[in-house]
Amino acid sequence: MQRRNLLLVGAIVCIVAILSCGFVFHAQLYAFKINVKKYTEINIPKNQGMFNVLLKVMDTSVSLIPDKTFVFVDESQIAELRRFVVNSPATVENIVMVDSIKTLRETLSAVSTPTKILMQPGEYEIERTLILPMIDGTVGPFILAAQTRGDVLLTSGTQEALLVSGANWIIEGFEFQGGCDFDTECEHAIHIMGDADNVIIQDNIFRNFNAHVKSNGLQLTDEDSRQFPDNVKIISNQFYNQWQRDTPNPVTPLDVVGGDEWLVVGNFVADFAKRRGDKTAYGMYLKGGGSNGHFENNLVACEWELRSLAYSDIRVGLSLGGGGTGNQYCDGGDCRVEHQGGVIKNNTIINCPNDVAIYLNKAAETMVANNWLLNTVGVLARGSVSNVIATKNRIQGTFVALDDATITTDNNAH
Repeated sequence: MQRRNLLLVGAIVCIVAILSCGFVFHAQLYAFKINVKKYTEINIPKNQGMFNVLLKVMDTSVSLIPDKTFVFVDESQIAELRRFVVNSPATVENIVMVDSIKTLRETLSAVSTPTKILMQPGEYEIERTLILPMIDGTVGPFILAAQTRGDVLLTSGTQEALLVSGANWIIEGFEFQGGCDFDTECEHAIHIMGDADNVIIQDNIFRNFNAHVKSNGLQLTDEDSRQFPDNVKIISNQFYNQWQRDTPNPVTPLDVVGGDEWLVVGNFVADFAKRRGDKTAYGMYLKGGGSNGHFENNLVACEWELRSLAYSDIRVGLSLGGGGTGNQYCDGGDCRVEHQGGVIKNNTIINCPNDVAIYLNKAAETMVANNWLLNTVGVLARGSVSNVIATKNRIQGTFVALDDATITTDNNAH
């Protein structure tokens, strides 16, 4: 006990010494403050006596380090992201109009040729998962769209609203809303799995799910390998929650495990927070042994309208690798590299005050370029396979490499 108290006294002396040196190294001091705040927040309620007093002194001391400035999001910035929407193919001759979930379910089960399914304006409740199937012998496209953008509300009362198990589907123009009694019951608005290649999800609004869009592999029945969705495009969608998710399950609006050549461009992602478990949430990540994924021109606000009330509310903006993946779920059954050849460029990531804007975990040959990282702790790379080139970023924060990771920085503005 005496030794622990001496260590704490030493820590306090160090804090005072650092503060007395001024704020020349403000980014490093701010990261130091966040780490101390997390530690004291967890340990003050667990301890009594002198140790409790010393923890409170530490907490008060680092509070002298100023916070960064909250960055507000203008609605016009969100609307501007629609410029990335791509026109759906004009070659689909079979057009089907639907005005009920029953009719939609029947139409999906009967699709055999390239088809555009248009839902008439209205509110629809999904109580059982809708399956967008694999259709043999055709190349698509198969389009599921709102007849009028934004006039179709799909409320999900089930674990996943749409399951995309087939290739060449396009989903666009909807508003998805989680409507479960308990947050653990509303996992996904859209779940992509297996050999669902060339899927496009664009111009939708997703609200109040744990992992709004989820993708992962499917174990083949006659082989040891898995199939993963490749060449998927996530374009100009809005992802957010209206409260902290009361669940220990992963909270990540775009949660991608495995798969190659993903393009994630022009999306607005905000207010993802996890109340239970490790209390760590991510805006979007690609992990699980995939390759050549691109995060481009996204606007990520860890805090937008849902502000954090504790330093243990950890929200990370973008990640290659996330918190890691079990080998049995990785592409090729090997997770030594969580993502290969990823590119993170031209994104704006703001208001991640309790952690980093970008987290790179076992992310090989990664490019981080031309991003704005404001009111965040910075960029963290971890693992010996993580080798990162960071260039021309505007960053409030630090670049940190841990566990033999390497970050080569060039022409970044702090």
